[in-house]
Amino acid sequence: MADSPDIPGAAAPVPDAPAAPRVFGPGDVLCRVDDLEDPGSKGPFNVVLDGEETEIFLVRKSGAPRAYINVCPHRYLPLNWKDDAFLTFDKGRILCVVHAAVFEIEDGACVTTHCFEGLTPVAVAVENGDIRLVGTVGRPVES
Repeated sequence: MADSPDIPGAAAPVPDAPAAPRVFGPGDVLCRVDDLEDPGSKGPFNVVLDGEETEIFLVRKSGAPRAYINVCPHRYLPLNWKDDAFLTFDKGRILCVVHAAVFEIEDGACVTTHCFEGLTPVAVAVENGDIRLVGTVGRPVES
């Protein structure tokens, strides 16, 4: 046992545990619009939707940010392999890195034969340059 500077023979202090990820609720600001490239993606964000915690991500193409639940409808796994990495190499579509399903940014529709369902949209609103979580599932983006 190492000596503590204050008490001889006492254990050394334990470093603080990392902070738990922030959980966003309806009305919370996820980020600034300027923080989301066009085209680009950001996330995942831990959010509460319909009383349950889940992950979402943001994408942007042609100005309008959109949000989707971060679950591939085919494999039920997260779409990304690292933070902010949800798009194809050319940034034209959303990519599932597990099995290469490809989805449209604008509506989450699957455009490959790997899946039969699209992504689940989540409502966000843009207010004064902020992207806010509206908190409803299956709704389009509000401006």
